[in-house]
Amino acid sequence: MKTQPITTVGKDELPVLDNGIIDELKQLVDEDDPDFLNEIINGYLENAAENIKVIAEHVHTPDAEIVMRMAHTLKGSSRNVGAVAMAHYSSELESLSRLGNYPEKTGDLLRQLEVELERVKNEMQSLLTPV
Repeated sequence: MKTQPITTVGKDELPVLDNGIIDELKQLVDEDDPDFLNEIINGYLENAAENIKVIAEHVHTPDAEIVMRMAHTLKGSSRNVGAVAMAHYSSELESLSRLGNYPEKTGDLLRQLEVELERVKNEMQSLLTPV
């Protein structure tokens, strides 16, 4: 199934969220658990913020392994919730960390992840439903 982005941002015109994945998540909500989507969104946002915090703590150290693992985790969870740009930048950071192309470019990617997190928060906040 081909999906359409909700919005596009940044110089690469990467979508903030993938409409198709969001629609799939909405379909998982049923009347027995109307708060399910809220739980997914809030859980993702909390975990993404924590992952970025750990990346920030280690991005300027020689410990590329931690950065690589956190970026990998963030990439996967971002893909699962349709946070396209976040997944893209996480993937780039994971690759750079794996290759050892470290502090210079990774600092830029960290800043981009922080910006993307705010964009994702703004988009996802509009998806939250009062329960």
